[in-house]
Amino acid sequence: MNNDIENDQEMEQFYIRFRDSMKNFYSKHSFTRPLKEWSEKLNILQREGKYVEIRNTIIKIISLYATDLMRTGDDYNAGILETNIKRWTKISGSNISNSNIVFVLLDIFTSLGKRVKEIPDYKFLFFQIELYLLYQDLTLLIEYSVDNNLPSIVDKLLKFKPEIITDIYKMYGITEIKTKLSAKKLFQLIRVNIA
Repeated sequence: MNNDIENDQEMEQFYIRFRDSMKNFYSKHSFTRPLKEWSEKLNILQREGKYVEIRNTIIKIISLYATDLMRTGDDYNAGILETNIKRWTKISGSNISNSNIVFVLLDIFTSLGKRVKEIPDYKFLFFQIELYLLYQDLTLLIEYSVDNNLPSIVDKLLKFKPEIITDIYKMYGITEIKTKLSAKKLFQLIRVNIA
């Protein structure tokens, strides 16, 4: 209980700065999110001492904002969000970076953004991000990863959802292997199978 109360001020300060960052982003776009309503909801939860629900709500808000950043191809604000997520991890005591598909996609998006000079355009992969979220069809990301020799993308996807290995085997006509493979070894198998 004391830990929740101690973290209350830190969470509140975090959210105020985070909300301001979101306001700045949405002021430059033709769409927005209900920032005022989110703040009101968090204030009610704070008065009621529902700290777990506050944490869960903030994670949902971060997820929605991350989706908007990726859909618009905003590397700059995605970098700021990446820093905010690290701050949130420190404040909340839990690492959310692999807790849902949005955070995995954001990790992929920001890591590709850091390599923009070395790789072909990647932002198109996220313009219809809702398709990944609604249908969990990660084919386009997998193909881009293989075509551009970026095994880190597949490694991140496999860490979040190990069962996509079956989809990869089917996509590239590889006989299923029962041992766990890194994406690098998987790419070697794909090259052998394609050749």
